[in-house]
Amino acid sequence: MVEVSSSKNEETLHPYFDDVSYGKWLYAKVLQTAPISFEYYVSPPESWANDLKTKMNNHFRNFNLSELYVTHASVEYNNLKGALEYVYSIGGANMVKNHLEIQAIGAEKVNVNSWQAALYRALTDDEWFHNNGVNG
Repeated sequence: MVEVSSSKNEETLHPYFDDVSYGKWLYAKVLQTAPISFEYYVSPPESWANDLKTKMNNHFRNFNLSELYVTHASVEYNNLKGALEYVYSIGGANMVKNHLEIQAIGAEKVNVNSWQAALYRALTDDEWFHNNGVNG
């Protein structure tokens, strides 16, 4: 259960009054674990007001969005793993990266701050994953 904030520094986002539709703020990171895992975090744009940045960070933390997104990302990755192993077997690390780039671009066009867009961008940008993680 989420409690009502007692100070301005504890507030979360308000769905009607806080506009977070501009700028990229959701990111993911590939963790070199066995099995592979992910971490989600927010990094609001510098152009945002400090109180909006604080609300975003509080919202993400208070609603355990990292845990939720990691759960979804793990399922998505497990669904994708076989295809990526196949792509690697026919074209190596560069083909894996190109395949993931296409997925990332598609997800970002729908919503740059979706957990899917963050996942695919993290996988695209992670050289360790292209060379080692895809077969791990």
